[in-house]
This record gives sequence, structure tokens and C-alpha cells, in this order.
Amino acid sequence: MSEVRDNSIGGRWCSVPMWCAGVVLALGAIFAVGLWLHHRWVFFHRIPDVLALYHMDGPMEDPDVGIKRLGGRERAGKLLRSYVQESAPQVTDSAQAYFLLDCCDDGVVPELIAMLRSNKEAEQICASDALWFIGPRGESAGPALIAMLDSPYEHIRYRAVKALGRMPIAASSAVSRLSRLLDDSSGLVRYHAIKALGAIGPAAGESVPQLMRLLKDDDFNTRRDVAEALGRIGPNAREAVPELKKGLKDANGGVRYAVENALRQIDPSAQIAPAGSSTRDDSAWIRRLKAKGVGAEE
Repeated sequence: MSEVRDNSIGGRWCSVPMWCAGVVLALGAIFAVGLWLHHRWVFFHRIPDVLALYHMDGPMEDPDVGIKRLGGRERAGKLLRSYVQESAPQVTDSAQAYFLLDCCDDGVVPELIAMLRSNKEAEQICASDALWFIGPRGESAGPALIAMLDSPYEHIRYRAVKALGRMPIAASSAVSRLSRLLDDSSGLVRYHAIKALGAIGPAAGESVPQLMRLLKDDDFNTRRDVAEALGRIGPNAREAVPELKKGLKDANGGVRYAVENALRQIDPSAQIAPAGSSTRDDSAWIRRLKAKGVGAEE
């Protein structure tokens, strides 16, 4: 039986809606793919580029700059929330993402506290790094960070101490525990414990005897850092003055400069005799310290 074709005008026009529907579906598919590709581009290029502005070594960009680049607080908050849900804590810049989320008033600190209390190392690392970025606004995480000081893992302990160094109020309740970490087997932990005690300031007075011992350390960097910490503790470190004065004759100019500043911070009325001439290398080192403001009160 032969096929019957409807060549009437009405028959030909019946196929037009189907053709239009096909075009609409094709355009919709193209649009959906375009949205997906844009989403991937934002995730793998724009967000990482913005997060790269924030790092632990050296000065950081103002958070508002990164938030503006992501389209303002509301849009940035949504993008960053999706980013951490999809990638945190495995991706190395997740801590920066949480930091910017906090700046978007997302209230991430309770979430970070829960991560600290988990038994997952990746989450603890991400959360402690994020809290370092957040700083004093994360004071409520202090107890969870203090609990991590007993971790058997160096990379957990030093991150907890480092974050506490940015939260002097919370850290002031753990001075004795931080003082014990001055004898830690890890140089990183010892370094950040010294910095944290200095950041606490006068409330860290009970750590002075332990800090004094380190003024005799073989590493001049440690001697310098300890002198700076004692200076920030101020008059409560008065018992360290005799030991500090010995540092005025230290072979390293950077140590001598830090000791002079510490003695003035402990007793502003004291007359500190010049430490003596420095070698050319020491003089250059002191100039670099002065340029960075090392030894000045924060």
C-alpha cells in the first residue's frame, strides 16, 4: 500500500511546532552546557585566583577586594559555600575559602570547631589554618584548639599553636600548656609556642622562667624570638632582665637589637647601654629588622 502524503498547507504547517520545539530544546541544552562550563571555570580559575591573594607568608590583600572580585558579599558567599562543600578540606586553599566566608558574615566558626573536634586530620588541618586567617574573631574556637595541643602529630600541634597565637585572649588560658611546648621535639612547635606566648603579652608572665632558658639556645633565631617574646610580656618579665642583659654581648646583631628592645619594653625608664659595634653583616641584619618593625610593641 503506497504512502499517502498530506501536501496541503495545513499538513505542512503541522510540522512547524515540532521543529520549533527541537530548536528550543537544542538551545536549552547549549545554554545548560554553557552554565556548567562557566560554573567549572569559576570553581577552577576565578575562585582559586582570588584565594591566592590570601596566604600565611607576607602581607595579605584586604578581604573586601576578594569578595568584590567574586561579585559582592551575597554572590561571594554562595560561590564560596559551594566551593567548600565540594572541595574542602582536601583542597589546599579551603582554609582561605572559609576565611572569606567568615568575612561574608557566613558564621563559619561553629563549623570549624566541629571540624577541629573530628578525628579526621584533613579537617583539623583545614580548620586550624582557617582559624589562623580568621584570627581574633575565632576566639570561641580556643578550647578546641587547646585540646589539639596534645596531638601526637607535629603538623596538628604546630597548626593549633599557630592559630592560638592569633587569639591571645583564648590562648591566655593555656599559658602553662604552651610553656611545656617550649620543650617539644618539633622546632616548628617550639617556634610557634614562643610566638604565641609573646602575643599573649603580660598574661604570659608564668612562662618567663621557661623562656629564659631558651636565651642560651644555640640557634640565634630562637634567642632573638625569645627576646622579642619577653619584651611583649613587658614588666611581668622583669625576672628575665639579668639574663637578657647578657644578650647585649651576643655575637649576633639581630639578637642584640631584640634584647635592647625587650629591656626597654620591660622597663621603659631603664638606661640601656649600646650593645657595641656590629659587624657589617650584623648591621645590615639590624637594618632589615628595623625596617620590619621587629622588636617594636604591637
